[in-house]
Amino acid sequence: MANTVIQLQTQLDNLLYAEKQAIQYTHWTPEQFDDMDYFELNEIMSSEYTETIDDLQVGHNLSNEDLSKMHTTKDRLNHQAGRLSLNEAIQKVKQYKANQQQSQKGGN
Repeated sequence: MANTVIQLQTQLDNLLYAEKQAIQYTHWTPEQFDDMDYFELNEIMSSEYTETIDDLQVGHNLSNEDLSKMHTTKDRLNHQAGRLSLNEAIQKVKQYKANQQQSQKGGN
């Protein structure tokens, strides 16, 4: 039940945001937005944003306040998604180089 309420609220928020953008960027009046054909509006509203590589980073659009409400951090979300932090990536590269040097010494 709670998920349904949240989903409905999200859909309403998205519709209001779309109306705001139409008024703000295309200079429509609220009446023009409200008078738009329902099926055309539905088609527009069901269109989806094409993700870029930046969008694929977990939690990229969440503020620190949002993350704290979720009792998590961007690092934790990235770790759960199997992504490495910069420090972890650097450590892996260093370890790889050390292993390469060790194998070269052992091969000589």
